[in-house]
Parts: sequence; structure tokens; C-alpha cells
Amino acid sequence: MRSNSADPRYRPESGWRIDQIPSKRVRKIECEDGAVRYLLPLMILRDGEHKFDSGLWLSPSEAEVLHAALSLVLADHEENRQRPVYGSPF
Repeated sequence: MRSNSADPRYRPESGWRIDQIPSKRVRKIECEDGAVRYLLPLMILRDGEHKFDSGLWLSPSEAEVLHAALSLVLADHEENRQRPVYGSPF
């Protein structure tokens, strides 16, 4: 992937950062209303220092969209970067 000056930079030692909590797995949770949600445990850091834990709640359809987007990036094939994926917001 080409980079330009407008691309974000990864600087873990400065600013706010959100990381997955390594010791906690993504969980499938059945909510009180009967809906299924997925919880991705996250930790919030500032200038490399842990501030607090949080989480990202996803519906099954939101999890599928995130999975599809990450799959495209992880595939890292030129054909995937050049070929439009119909029906995908990415």
C-alpha cells in the first residue's frame, strides 16, 4: 500500500491509542433482549500508559462487515486492491 503525508502514522508511544486486551478473547454474548452481540475487549492508552479498559460491541452484521474489511486488507494481493468488491462498503 502506498503511503502519503495524509496517511495516519502508528506511534504507540504518543497520543491516545486503543488496543485489544491480549489476555481477553472476543466473546459472543446473548443480551437480555435475546439479541446476540460480540464484545471485543479493548484497553485505552495515553502516551503508552494504560488508562482504562473498554470494549467494542458488535451485532452479527457489524462483525461480518468488519471481518470482510479485515480479510481484504490481510489478503494483501494486488488484485484485491484493484478489483472493486460489489456490495461491500470497503
